[in-house]
Amino acid sequence: MSLNRLSVNMKTFFMIFLITFSIFVFTNDGHRYTFDEALAQDQSIRISTLQPHPDYVQGESRPFFEYPWLYPPTSNSRPICQNAIICSHASVVHSFTQAPFLLINENLNIITHDIKELEYSTFNDQSYVLWRNSLDPNFTFMELFYGPFFSALSASVLFLVSRTFFSVKTSIILSFLFGFSTILWAYSQTSLNSIPATLFILLGFLFFRYFQKQFSYKPILLSAIFLGAAYLTRQDAILVIIPLFFYFLYEMIRHDRKIINSICFIVPLFAFYGISQLIQILQQGFAGGTTEIVSTIDYVTASSANYKASLLEGMIINLHENAFGLLFSPGVGLLIFAPIIIAGFLSFPDFFRRYKLQCILFSAIIGLFLLFYGSNGFWHGLNAWGPRYMLVIVAFFILPLGAIIEKRTNISNYYNESKSVISVAINYFTGTSTKDCPPPFISNYALGKDYHIIIKSKLKTLLDEIRKIDKDINGYYCVDTSPVNKLSDSDSTSMLISGAGIPFPNNDICTSELYGSLLVIVNIPSLKPLFNGLNTISIA
Repeated sequence: MSLNRLSVNMKTFFMIFLITFSIFVFTNDGHRYTFDEALAQDQSIRISTLQPHPDYVQGESRPFFEYPWLYPPTSNSRPICQNAIICSHASVVHSFTQAPFLLINENLNIITHDIKELEYSTFNDQSYVLWRNSLDPNFTFMELFYGPFFSALSASVLFLVSRTFFSVKTSIILSFLFGFSTILWAYSQTSLNSIPATLFILLGFLFFRYFQKQFSYKPILLSAIFLGAAYLTRQDAILVIIPLFFYFLYEMIRHDRKIINSICFIVPLFAFYGISQLIQILQQGFAGGTTEIVSTIDYVTASSANYKASLLEGMIINLHENAFGLLFSPGVGLLIFAPIIIAGFLSFPDFFRRYKLQCILFSAIIGLFLLFYGSNGFWHGLNAWGPRYMLVIVAFFILPLGAIIEKRTNISNYYNESKSVISVAINYFTGTSTKDCPPPFISNYALGKDYHIIIKSKLKTLLDEIRKIDKDINGYYCVDTSPVNKLSDSDSTSMLISGAGIPFPNNDICTSELYGSLLVIVNIPSLKPLFNGLNTISIA
């Protein structure tokens, strides 16, 4: 397919990817930062080469043999390695997504150098070596491009998701807000599993939206596959899958669709769960109850013990403190590290007016994550920039912003029952010329009391007087800060007819000598067509 035949959506998709990917790469230092990254990389090498760890002895089972000083053998605490290839607490899918980057540099030698990997024995602080040791050229290449690649894809896919709700312009704004105004940019410099999990969740939701528009088995099958991949990458993706699953059932009941759609969604999800159990067997063998993977419940239980409370009581106490920390703590608070989320919260009412079911879905996903990690003793995520466990749901905070953006660019989205708009021009000259003021010079409208306050009070008076004439009339009074633009089409018409002046783009006005230049244009959208008897009302 030629570039000319690509749809506007796909052209924009690639444009967003190239821009975000370039910026993410140029702001990346090519180092790993956490133990999780190191363990996933080590496993990815074994997967890409299908070679067991060199220290592996056939028939010998040791937990996390590659870092015994970090994870010492303890009973009933860690998976037992059975094969020396898939043997890590790191996600297998996570390691699989890293393997192509390692193989690319291994075969093409894009990044080469003679510096050997640092030996642990060289440093007293072995943890530092594990975290920052990316001197192997394949690791360096992977760290440079892995996070930027998946993060840029996530921002681009969010554009496609947004297009199922909003216009192209709004969707572009949302994708860049997601890429550069949230914690995604920071985590694009890492190779943590939250990065591919975010992409898989967005792809799963994207095809779910496509399914809602056409009710075909293909998009719902793809949705299930990507959601399953997200689950195999990060098991907390189940907190996204559960609300989507119930939403899917609701859609099936409401529209009475073919059973094939249900099969294509439900069966793959259970298949991916079976795969996760198979992977666990490959890691642990059929050891029955002799081993146990550390889970969230362990952290909750430990925290409960600290409070000398029951498990349920501990969860409640933890939720009260930790959920607050997830949102507001100076160390990892989501609203501190991504203040745009505040605007996301505020936009939910507008999003709800247009997309009730989707808004409920987003709220359920966010609520489950806050509930889950708020009751988790490990909610902060240790070595993290902001709340790293929240990264996979940040997009669900950003998407509702589209409703408030479009509300402010199109009055019909804000007040779709409007029948009339009253445009009012008011002189804001205070009696003092800007020439009489010492430098720095201040605009005339700013010399006195805030004109927003003054004019809003006058417009309220105007609306009250109109309602005395006809009580069925209702409306909003808008001054700059409200969704109605200062200079609408009605303003332009009324100015030309009245002789007040000639409107220009960007709210500029070329006024006549009669009225001067100190005019503020304000509007009142009304629910009802205004009657012919409305003439002049004083609002002085």
